Amino acid sequence: MGASLGDSASVEITIGWDADRLEGIMSDAMAQIMREHRETMLNDIRKQWSGWKYKGRNPLSVGRSRAGWKASEQTTEGKREIILENDARGYYSNKPYSAHVARTKGGTQEWKIVRQNLLESNVPAMIEDLEAAIIAGLHTDGPPKRVRKNKSSSYKTISLEA
Repeated sequence: MGASLGDSASVEITIGWDADRLEGIMSDAMAQIMREHRETMLNDIRKQWSGWKYKGRNPLSVGRSRAGWKASEQTTEGKREIILENDARGYYSNKPYSAHVARTKGGTQEWKIVRQNLLESNVPAMIEDLEAAIIAGLHTDGPPKRVRKNKSSSYKTISLEA
């Protein structure tokens, strides 16, 4: 059964990866990349989450869901995450509602479009920056690093949870 507009709903999008094996050589670089991409993602979401038509609405009751977007980072046991969430509260109900926001009645919820845009644009850019930092990290002075050459093929993999 589908959710009704009267139901409370907030949005949380988590983008993470297991960095356990890279922690020693990449900790500072990964933290910097995460901060930069977290801010870019948040700015891109806020740009997308605009242009709503509020004709006839109380000006005090509008714009809450755009302002509700927050971003944070979390690292636990080598797993690094960027958390983008929106727990905007309704002006009259004080209930979270951002998961219900859509451009048109019955249209796709805007958070789903936000998530798709993140996966198509922001995440590939972050992966590219992480790969570049890993390669640069392998070529720096410091403790010896074990690198195993893949003799059968050449590929890069970073696992992300969305």
